[in-house]
Amino acid sequence: METKKVMALLVLLLVSISNLRALNLGNEEGEITFTDIDGTFTSIKDTENGSRTLPSLPFSAFVVTNQSVSVNFHEAIGEITVTISTLNGQILYQTLEHITSPQVLPIFLSEPSNEFLLIEIKNCEGAYASGTFLLTP
Repeated sequence: METKKVMALLVLLLVSISNLRALNLGNEEGEITFTDIDGTFTSIKDTENGSRTLPSLPFSAFVVTNQSVSVNFHEAIGEITVTISTLNGQILYQTLEHITSPQVLPIFLSEPSNEFLLIEIKNCEGAYASGTFLLTP
């Protein structure tokens, strides 16, 4: 998984150097678009066939201020890790959460950043989603 993480960071860095417009930074309302998705996040609700696979990501993320991000979990998806780091790998925020119902996770960073940041969300079964964003004042 570490090799995958390093490769993802290198690809993001190369894309940002060659053409900043190629990065999908989300929409005008501050939504962060997850562009690298590997695996399937599943609901922890039981159905007739066990856990149900969700057709889209069961969460969204938004830039709120120049020092904060909000991750909105739309479903109960179990244990996840949320990490925000610089593109060179410096971790600015990391938490392990157990999501048992729809909820909002506010993330406050200690200092504003004028560089691209990476948000990664992983579950204990190996599903992974990431996106890049800028914090704007």
